[in-house]
Amino acid sequence: MGRMDFKKETRIGIVSKLHFECDNCDKTFIICTSESPNGKLNDSVVWASLSIGIGHSQCEELFGVMNIPSMHQKTFANEMVSVKKGIIIGAETKKPLFLGIRNKFCSLCSYYEKHELPQKKHECALNFNGPSTAMEQDIIVEGFSKSIEQHGVIFKYMIGDGDSSVYARIVERVAYGRQVIKIECANHMTRCVSDKLHKISTNTVYPLAARKLLTSKGTEGISRLGRLVKGVRTAVKTNLNQPNSLRQELRNAPYHIFGRHENCSSFCKRKESKEDDLTLQLDQKFFIEIKKIIEPMINMADRLSYNQTTNQAERYMSLVAKCTGGKRVNFTKSSSYTARSYAADLSHTNGPSWHLKALRNGPCGRFTDQIFNRKQKKHELRKSRGYIYKNKKKCNSGTDIYYGPQAALPDISSDNMAERKDKFLNKLAERVSSSQKIENFEISTRGQHDNNLWRELRMDYLTASNFGKVVKRRPTTPCHNLVKQLLYQKKDLKSPAIIYGRINEQKAVSKYEETKNVEVTACGLFVDATFPFLGASPDGLVGDDGIIEVKCLPFIEGKLAESKKSTN
Repeated sequence: MGRMDFKKETRIGIVSKLHFECDNCDKTFIICTSESPNGKLNDSVVWASLSIGIGHSQCEELFGVMNIPSMHQKTFANEMVSVKKGIIIGAETKKPLFLGIRNKFCSLCSYYEKHELPQKKHECALNFNGPSTAMEQDIIVEGFSKSIEQHGVIFKYMIGDGDSSVYARIVERVAYGRQVIKIECANHMTRCVSDKLHKISTNTVYPLAARKLLTSKGTEGISRLGRLVKGVRTAVKTNLNQPNSLRQELRNAPYHIFGRHENCSSFCKRKESKEDDLTLQLDQKFFIEIKKIIEPMINMADRLSYNQTTNQAERYMSLVAKCTGGKRVNFTKSSSYTARSYAADLSHTNGPSWHLKALRNGPCGRFTDQIFNRKQKKHELRKSRGYIYKNKKKCNSGTDIYYGPQAALPDISSDNMAERKDKFLNKLAERVSSSQKIENFEISTRGQHDNNLWRELRMDYLTASNFGKVVKRRPTTPCHNLVKQLLYQKKDLKSPAIIYGRINEQKAVSKYEETKNVEVTACGLFVDATFPFLGASPDGLVGDDGIIEVKCLPFIEGKLAESKKSTN
């Protein structure tokens, strides 16, 4: 029986192999500090790092404080690659139908370019060159395009939050895109209503008394604003797959909270009460603004009646934030972000004990089983009790054409469009239903740009300046750019040319009257009684059979007088 002498230690990551030699037979024996000689402990360290959202630097500091040797960064990266492949292969039941990742930066490519070095073969993280706000739609379009290839089905429904152009791109780029039906997220629409109501409640343009009626708390301890937000969300829940009934309740909601219950359903508890009708006391412009805020939900009632939300997608993104350390460290510079996204996928699919299903190469160990089984029990207990949601402070980072109010939205239904068109044309016809109304309408809009009513009503009519663009448009030419130009194009009213024209317009009219020996009469907006959507707004009337249109151009200032002198 010989004595075992320690010779050396070799390390692979945090796994050590201790080499002993027998002084009797000179035979070498190796003892490994890990259960698996292939370094299963290294895998566990990387899995743990992914799970709690840390990287190599944090791991190195953690082990350094504990006086434990850490693995090299290259070893950590190699283990990360193997983990990533395992996750892709190991995902099982209830996994998302498609998971895509877009990255606009690769740290290695950037390093080689910065130091003017030839690029070595590496796993490049760069796979997207467009704007960041277009990443979402690019991923979703790819997933829809591969649905038949990967799953043998087409995706009929898509739940969206209404803020992005994803649906428009699906219709445009996916082969079966026009068959896809978009369902609006009920929670998102309700939040939009709440945000807009809070915004107008602090807008000093509206009377203070009206705003206080909206925000002051009643006997139940909740304000009318809170009741309205809660009411529209409840209406979506109670009118499942009943868009017409939902549309009616949403339209009646502003009247209900201010005490008018004549159109309320039978379940309304306030209908038989003697509650005061405050709609008669409320400032009408403020009340109209409240109804405008509810209008988008009314228009989308057919897509809201499914009562669906994007909660599962939001839950997955929260798990991604956890696996990336709450975005404290920028893991998107390399393929590490991909591995962490797949780790979040497993956590979303299998719950807090996802490690037990992912690590299949061998038993996880008694303590690992105990810890994650305990977490699973807590998770199930918390689910049975229900979650307590807290208000979170929101920040606005602005919008663009890919996301936000400026994004492309799906068209409203044909029936809804026809109903709104008839309603609008009837409103125009009512304004000019008699010769007296036509005359009063023209008188009330005199003054043009100096008249607020003229500026507001002119948007409802097709006038001479734009008539040619409409009547000459080919039936095959899309009309969306023309509509944007007519309704949403913003003019710079403070530009030097416009200011010059406003100042000199009356001078030009006076000069015309003096030169031609005529009288120019101011006029407002004339509307055709037969076609009430056609209007005319000349700068003035000359007698009974003439009109005047004035153009004051700054670049010809003084040139006409000089031309006249040279002619004389």
